Amino acid sequence: MIEPKYLELIHGELDGANTDKESALLRDYLASNMEARELYSELSSLSTLLKKVPEVEPSVHLRRRILNSVSAAKGAPRQRPRPLHLPIRTT
Repeated sequence: MIEPKYLELIHGELDGANTDKESALLRDYLASNMEARELYSELSSLSTLLKKVPEVEPSVHLRRRILNSVSAAKGAPRQRPRPLHLPIRTT
């Protein structure tokens, strides 16, 4: 089992938030704990893969639905989504 403080250090290291002292403490821990080393390796690989995923701008409709959900959760009045108007072909 990995102690919670070392889990926090692992995440901090992957996020680039650890101090030099925290990074050294983590390195020492990883050297002596195979389970922690394996977890660090898996999370590091996942982090690398996620950084390669291109950012995508959400659609206007998705953004509106999310914002409406947040507003509803806070008790604010909901905005009605605008109807989608598509041109009608008459041929």
